[in-house]
Amino acid sequence: MHYQEGITDTGKIENMKHAHVFLRFPGGKAKAVTFSFDDGVVEDAWLVEQLRKYKMGAAFNINAGLCTYDPVDYNQVSASYFPDKSIQRRLTRRELCRLFEDSGMEIAAHGYTHAQLNKIDPAAAMWEICRDRAELEAITGAPVRGFAYPQGAGDEATASMLRRCGFLYARLAQSTYCFDMPADPLLLQPTCHFLEDRAASLAHSFVEKEVGTGVWQKNTEPSLFYIWGHGYELRRGEENYQKAETLFRQLAGRDDIWYPTNIQLFAYKKAFDELVYGIERTFVQNMSCMTLWIYANGENREIRPGETIYL
Repeated sequence: MHYQEGITDTGKIENMKHAHVFLRFPGGKAKAVTFSFDDGVVEDAWLVEQLRKYKMGAAFNINAGLCTYDPVDYNQVSASYFPDKSIQRRLTRRELCRLFEDSGMEIAAHGYTHAQLNKIDPAAAMWEICRDRAELEAITGAPVRGFAYPQGAGDEATASMLRRCGFLYARLAQSTYCFDMPADPLLLQPTCHFLEDRAASLAHSFVEKEVGTGVWQKNTEPSLFYIWGHGYELRRGEENYQKAETLFRQLAGRDDIWYPTNIQLFAYKKAFDELVYGIERTFVQNMSCMTLWIYANGENREIRPGETIYL
């Protein structure tokens, strides 16, 4: 067999193109930090204050069925229902509205009554999901498309339910201690808990992390530091407030990090996943309403809504 030498081959490595296009966050940033806090408790007010102070985004995950109009005296609730009454100082609906209106934070669902979805029948699980979303949307007047699994328990079946109900992401509670973007946003595992001893060292590693520029290097992929917890855990020791603020301060104010809410992050990722490429990967079209950033063939590129660019 005779192989003919390509007539357009220049022999110059810099003229080679590559099919791989990497996600970049707004402004061409390759790192993102976001937070997620469960249950809607009164300590969330302190967390919102700190997050706004340090210009960071978070999702606050609410059980609408446990978010009453008036304060509840948990001392009068059976210990068989709430064994640890000290953690149940939940926000009322009025407090929820006052705290989160114009806060820049995201309200996400957490199951109507905090039932463990993979331990109840599918009809009950669907009711927990849909009623929680519907009531939270009625309270906030905004779409609710984020979810945190009650008790951190989720599986493929519950993820499938959430997908059919229009959710973009759902968070588990098992830490990975790594900075990879999730393979499936409906079975999202966080990096770590906000009060873990390892959180400070992970934050240091994340801040110092340099993203690669080679198409065959794993660290050319974008990095996500996803941190979760419960506001009531702050009350378990006065030092916890200091530990949390130290973490915020350690991560804040970096020019190379994006600080979105959870839904901002995953809506952006969905728009990136829906970019349309020519079959030869020589151009790409952005059909979304978002301005997107990519890294392709050695440079960051901006793609405005509806725009087609050549790679």
